[in-house]
Amino acid sequence: MHLHLNNEELAIAIDGGLALRTPAGERPLDRGEVVSFACGEDGAHQIINRSEVSARFLIVSEMNVPDIVFRPESGSVVAFGRAPGSDRDSGYTETFMHKDAVDMWEVEAPPPRTPPQ
Repeated sequence: MHLHLNNEELAIAIDGGLALRTPAGERPLDRGEVVSFACGEDGAHQIINRSEVSARFLIVSEMNVPDIVFRPESGSVVAFGRAPGSDRDSGYTETFMHKDAVDMWEVEAPPPRTPPQ
């Protein structure tokens, strides 16, 4: 399951035994069903194939950059971005574990100044 901070997504169930999993639970997706996922916690989702046959679905995303993707169950955070006009293969993409986060001022604060003697 994941959520985006800067991209809404839309899924269309095409074929197979698809299920939609959200923080509210899991339910089957009917062929042709369209579901949308807002930015943030309300849009957390996962699409799963619950059948023995191949399944197909289409995902449409805004593809806004920068974006932050949270995976609440694993605790991973993916940050990605690129300069305006650059291609998709350039830019920045890194994955971190949320548990390793530190306060910005812990690493960015200037060292204390020694008063003049």
